[in-house]
Amino acid sequence: MKNRKTVTSRRSGGIIVGYTENLKNMIEIKETDCKYVMWFQVNGKVFNLDKPVVFGVVYIPPEYTKYSSDEAINQIEQEYLRFSNYSNYICLLGDFNARTGCDDDFVIIDENEHGDNNLSDFIENPVNALKDLSFPIKRVNMDKGKNRYGNMLLNFCKGNGVFILNGRMGRDQNIGRFTCRNASVVDYCISSPGLLKSFKDFEVLDSSKLLSDVHNPISVTFYCNKNVVNDHAENVDCNSHDNTVKKINRWDSEKIKDFQNNIDVEKNVELEYKLCNTDLNDVNKNVINTFIGDLCNIFVRCGQATFGISSVKRNKNKGESGNKNKPWFDVECKFARQNYRKLKRRFKSKNSCQNHLDMLNAEKVYKKVLDNKNRKFRNDLSNKIQNLRGNNPKEFWKILNKGKKKKQPDIDIGKLHDFFKNLNAAPEDDQSVRFPDIDPMQTTTVGGADGGAVGGAVGGAVGGADGGADCPAVTCPVGYSKLDDQQISPNCYLFGGLNDIRNWQSADDVCTSTNGAYLLVPDSLNEINALRRKFGIGDNDVDVWTGANDLNSPGNFVFKGNNKKFDFNALPFGIENEPDEPRGSCVELHLNSDGVWGWDADSCTDSEYYICELPVVSKNIAFKANIYVLYS
Repeated sequence: MKNRKTVTSRRSGGIIVGYTENLKNMIEIKETDCKYVMWFQVNGKVFNLDKPVVFGVVYIPPEYTKYSSDEAINQIEQEYLRFSNYSNYICLLGDFNARTGCDDDFVIIDENEHGDNNLSDFIENPVNALKDLSFPIKRVNMDKGKNRYGNMLLNFCKGNGVFILNGRMGRDQNIGRFTCRNASVVDYCISSPGLLKSFKDFEVLDSSKLLSDVHNPISVTFYCNKNVVNDHAENVDCNSHDNTVKKINRWDSEKIKDFQNNIDVEKNVELEYKLCNTDLNDVNKNVINTFIGDLCNIFVRCGQATFGISSVKRNKNKGESGNKNKPWFDVECKFARQNYRKLKRRFKSKNSCQNHLDMLNAEKVYKKVLDNKNRKFRNDLSNKIQNLRGNNPKEFWKILNKGKKKKQPDIDIGKLHDFFKNLNAAPEDDQSVRFPDIDPMQTTTVGGADGGAVGGAVGGAVGGADGGADCPAVTCPVGYSKLDDQQISPNCYLFGGLNDIRNWQSADDVCTSTNGAYLLVPDSLNEINALRRKFGIGDNDVDVWTGANDLNSPGNFVFKGNNKKFDFNALPFGIENEPDEPRGSCVELHLNSDGVWGWDADSCTDSEYYICELPVVSKNIAFKANIYVLYS
């Protein structure tokens, strides 16, 4: 959006460019100094063109007002010339507040005037572009009046060889329909000669009170390359009217080879060729975005081919705040909108004078209801704010800041480092402030496995420690021990012994007698093999109880220790043993003669080895800073 806050202290409108989300990678906003036009460019591939198409959305205030400027068109022309240096495809559209009548917007070049010197062969005549496309050279305009801005606009067109499309093409050809108050033409679409071939239609639509009180909307249609648009669109069907969206299925590690094989080698080679043959002097943000987009599309298509696409229910909430109505949009507004939409559909299905009149009346009623509700809400809010300003400042600022995002300060990491370095610096002399000594027990805890970095960063300001960050236990209870390689698991384990075999319930009782411990929950093959080596359980034909069981819900296995779901169809490692036998209520791990671990669901009354597991004990540590204030 390019607003006009520098023109006036009051809200006075501005220029907004809106586009559908599937085109966001194809559009780039161009920041300029001129406040009368907002520029943006679209990737030329969308229009099957070799260069980007530059659009300028224009609003020039009416002449003889305090906002008018005789330099408006001159400023627009200067920026037009700058963009024309790298693109022949430029389109200006918007409210120029210029009345041009039926005067020519081009210079007539008499080819016979130059005689036999063939000078006309070297003069480019823009009018030929109209002839080649069978566009009428003379445009039609229902507005016969002219004003000073109109003369300036005609001179701009003649000087730069551009053409006004109103009354010249599409559904407005030979009509030149009014665009303002049904009395004048001040809204235009202006195109450079090179872009004319990309226009499919131009139309001045019926006025709508919901869009503007006085202006008619302008509709411009282009010939586009739909394949390019779809390639750059996100993996969502934006035109779908159902409540579902299509998304690529989740990554499956078992299909890594398939994913690699499905990568489009030709597209990859093509992209590599473009990268290697691109002149670095021509590289800009748009070029980089194009390369990144092409690379992403290679992986997206590969993911679609490998993992497939599924339809999921569309989330009704759109954006961060959701698709919520304004606070003043109540039931009466909804009813007026519903009635307007119903009559609008009726008019589209059956075009008659009565249906058109009914639709216009419903539109006026809808607009009136919206204006009244909005006005009443603003007045009530204004009165509420005035009453709260002195009586309840907290609620006052809460209302004013509603909807505003809290921006976190961007602190330079170097300044942050210097701040803590100075904060923790030792006093230079006896006259400096002395901080209280830190309890050695607290210092030991802070400097543990995960607390060392924190203690070193803020140790100079620490005055106490009572809970906050997680620190693993250093030692295990009596009988428990850690693995030799704690990268596999930091937990503590207890093995009952080669001579101690128990049923599942008895083994569970032994484990739970230690606070926080439970029967083994093996997460990886490395973990169970490390336990076998540590406790010398054996090389084959070994059975060890795990905490998995279905005692509470037959058929639904969970680990008792952490309520983690266990599924025979999604084993963390190993194989399922004896799949044809009926499953029991408790799960054990069996090491077969081939050295492969398998999972059995047997009767809980069987007697097997058991291993207890105790997660690392965490202690919360929070730092309490002592703040000293010096007065001089």
